[in-house]
Amino acid sequence: MTLKAVKARIYPDQEQKQKIIDNFGYCRYVWNQLLDMQQQRCENGGNYVNEFGMNYLIKSLKQEHPFLKQAESTSLLHVSRDLHHAYQKLFKEHKGRPPNLNHVSFLSKAINLIQSMEISSKWTTPI
Repeated sequence: MTLKAVKARIYPDQEQKQKIIDNFGYCRYVWNQLLDMQQQRCENGGNYVNEFGMNYLIKSLKQEHPFLKQAESTSLLHVSRDLHHAYQKLFKEHKGRPPNLNHVSFLSKAINLIQSMEISSKWTTPI
């Protein structure tokens, strides 16, 4: 089976643009609400709510805030999935803390990246 990519450009009218902007706002609001809820649960000694639990909480958020019913439901479900993956990455890869930027492996990767970069004069601005 061969996978093909299709590149397409959309030209929404003003009403569609406004719906897209509104949907981004609804997703940002739900992200902030779910993140705040997870942080409060952590501070109060509660357990982590997984992706499916957050999906259930989105239903109660829609009842509390009727304007969320205007959002695309799948985009709100993707918000809970993305937040779940962000938490999983934080606790699995970084063990609950930000990465150590002074760590030798990080520094060696950063130095190798800087050495491999080619700086062109057309992309730089004179100081």
